[in-house]
Amino acid sequence: MLKQLTRMPRLLLVAVALSQLVVSLDYLSMSVALPVMSVKLQVPTTTLQWALSAAIAAATIFLALALLPGRSSLRRARRK
Repeated sequence: MLKQLTRMPRLLLVAVALSQLVVSLDYLSMSVALPVMSVKLQVPTTTLQWALSAAIAAATIFLALALLPGRSSLRRARRK
């Protein structure tokens, strides 16, 4: 049981790192596609940049909030 508890933080770190990589690649592709989207949607690029920044902020906040329950459950498991 102790081996599983010591392995869990490592697996959690790997999972968070991979998810952050996927999110970063998604926003990179969005940044590259911004000029084309601006022309196709007939919206100024600055407006799309605000939308992309808001999406990045929302994803960051969601990721931080999603980690809190996992962290607290790990602490509870260590106490038992």
